[in-house]
Amino acid sequence: MKAEIISTGDEVITGMIDDTNATWLCSELLTYGIQVSRRSTCSDDVNEIANLISERSKNADVLFINGGLGPTSDDNTSKGAAIAAGVKLVRHTEWIARIKKWHQERGREMPETNLKQADLPQGASVIDNRTGTACGIYMVINGCHCFLTPGVPSEFKIMINEQILPLLKKHFPNISETSVKRFFLCGVSEAYLQQKMNLIPKKAGISFGYRTAYPLLEIKVISHGSESEVFQQAINVTRNICMDYIVCEDCFSPAKIISEKSEGRSFLIKDTVTGGNLAYRLSDTVKISLALSGALAQKESQLNSEADIEVIYTKLNTEGSAELNLVNRTDGTNVSIKIKINPTIKEKIADAFTLLGEMVIIRWLSHEKLPVPQIASIDII
Repeated sequence: MKAEIISTGDEVITGMIDDTNATWLCSELLTYGIQVSRRSTCSDDVNEIANLISERSKNADVLFINGGLGPTSDDNTSKGAAIAAGVKLVRHTEWIARIKKWHQERGREMPETNLKQADLPQGASVIDNRTGTACGIYMVINGCHCFLTPGVPSEFKIMINEQILPLLKKHFPNISETSVKRFFLCGVSEAYLQQKMNLIPKKAGISFGYRTAYPLLEIKVISHGSESEVFQQAINVTRNICMDYIVCEDCFSPAKIISEKSEGRSFLIKDTVTGGNLAYRLSDTVKISLALSGALAQKESQLNSEADIEVIYTKLNTEGSAELNLVNRTDGTNVSIKIKINPTIKEKIADAFTLLGEMVIIRWLSHEKLPVPQIASIDII
């Protein structure tokens, strides 16, 4: 299956907002074995939208078109899709009733402009939106299955998971035959990893995918209907090759892993290395009783926090070097580790120290051996 995404909106193409919907959708589809082959962006101009939908629908099996389904004059995606399909817009009376009900339940008067959201390309089907007034739209254009979705992230994500993915499986039943295993790595170059992966014997139905966003490197093991034993063997071989670089598997969530491994214990973080990035990354899921960074962390030598675990990250005089001290106040265990990085992108050295720090903390909490990076060094002092 060849899947593509079109994002519409002046605010997206001008960079006023990040296209988080497309990023999320690419990741979500990947868990179903669907790797998006192309992402396109266009303005709110109806002719631009129509031309892009017409062009990409001739190249893709599935096309996700996000944004531009609202009630204002710059919301032109439905009209653009109708032009691309060579049909007219038809007002959908059932969706008008839904919009009216939505307003009544909230004690609001429905503006006439909302009626525009019930104008669908002739022959299209409504995709339910249980949280907003913009329905999704399903239609076939040039033999391509097209899904039009609202741009509001909360509405968009619910619609994808609850409505569109079941529809997709109905039209493409072989999706269930595809499985993906993901490994998130740090401390290895893409070329070096590829060299090692080339040693794996090729198996029918197994492929590998790579994504680099320094300092993170992701490798995917993809099964296209292969036997489960063959897929598991490919996963095991990949894990063995990547063992010294693995941060986490399946989902990039080092903070969640640290929270689980620490069993809810509280952390004290003193950091002169990452500019507070380490504490920020952990703060959503890890219990932090005190976090100091930069000059303040350098100044404070006596820390009387009642935290259970100390994380002291100190920049060393040698360029690209830092010391990470980890103390478990509960059982008295501690370790001092020197981390030295030769960064691929110097501007991202703080990100690299953050990710390697998270990687070390996970291994320490798991009582596992320290990682042995290829483009960095991690040594017990």
